[in-house]
Amino acid sequence: MKKYINLLTTLKTDKLFSYRCEAKQNRIIFFIASFVFLLTSLVLPKAGSLDNSFDVDGKVTTAISVGDSRGNDIAVQSDGKIVVVGDLNYSDFAIARYNEDGSLDNSFGTGGKTTISFGTNNDVVAKSVAIQPDGKIVVAGYAGNGINYDFAVVRLNGNGSLDAAFDSDGIATSAIGISNDEAYGVSVQDDGKILIAGSSIIDSHSEFAILRYNSDGSLDTSFDTDGKVTTSFGAGSSDGKSVTLQADGKILVSGSYLDGVYKFAVARYIESGESIKVDITIFLEGPYDKINDNMNATLTIPTTSPYTEDPETVNPIPNIVGNEVVDWVLVELRDESNSLTIIESQSAFVLKDGSIVDLDGVSPVNFTSPNGNYFISVKHRNHLSVMSSSAVGL
Repeated sequence: MKKYINLLTTLKTDKLFSYRCEAKQNRIIFFIASFVFLLTSLVLPKAGSLDNSFDVDGKVTTAISVGDSRGNDIAVQSDGKIVVVGDLNYSDFAIARYNEDGSLDNSFGTGGKTTISFGTNNDVVAKSVAIQPDGKIVVAGYAGNGINYDFAVVRLNGNGSLDAAFDSDGIATSAIGISNDEAYGVSVQDDGKILIAGSSIIDSHSEFAILRYNSDGSLDTSFDTDGKVTTSFGAGSSDGKSVTLQADGKILVSGSYLDGVYKFAVARYIESGESIKVDITIFLEGPYDKINDNMNATLTIPTTSPYTEDPETVNPIPNIVGNEVVDWVLVELRDESNSLTIIESQSAFVLKDGSIVDLDGVSPVNFTSPNGNYFISVKHRNHLSVMSSSAVGL
């Protein structure tokens, strides 16, 4: 009977040696078995190396058109597509969108690229981009007006076309100070309002400048009464370069201040100030049925408010699936000591569930009046007006 005893197993370079001896008739015979391992090397890329799944070698260049194309900012959509903005020959906003693999997205603009003209031949530059939750693209920068620069902002639909619901043509420009106004940062609030930050020449030196637009492209007059704020850090020049939002809604702007030498500069602003947001629910009942969205379903809701007190225009009417817009209403704040005295009126929408919302179809109705006590009244063109039985603290 043979007995085998494993004596030793070692790993030496790429060979495994197994030594086994056979005990037989007092003789020890060694069997040496040599096994060669075939090692497959898995080469993992180092952190910081170029990603070869992006345009084969991790790099891509794109000429927007003839001449110089300069990229200044980048944002990633929720679907992974990549939006880059800049300028073409300092004469147009230039925007390109890439797929995740680095190829141009042919569903955007023409061959993945588009340019926006402001009717000027030079001094047009896009500096910043933000993506709204609905996928629309907001691009900010500045545009020459023949004398100096103005803040310039455009909003694009997901396919790269201009969004006509934003300032009627997708393009808005705003002057602030006495000379050049240059925007460098953009951010979108949860309520759809758009913040633009940059600098403006005030009294011979630049200051931080912040504009806030409503979602329809009009300046938000609840933001420092005219939608515009400038901030000086002292006698030197201050230039805002970036804007972001805190979790509590407060607005942060960063940049630089020239005080002999340049210094970091940061300012924080209150989002809502003393304006009032009113959350109201009503129920419009008729002789045959409760509140319904027949006008929405038949596309007969007018795009302009029927109330001359606040003749707002919204086109298209917001589409809230499952809680559609029913019609326009007029919400009024009235003096607490005399309910016949109207302090402020706002056109708004009533939804199918009875809630009254601002013109974005989502937010509570916003008033610029200061906090205080007011009677609240609601008018609808096919019903009697209603008013709170007493003044309400807002």
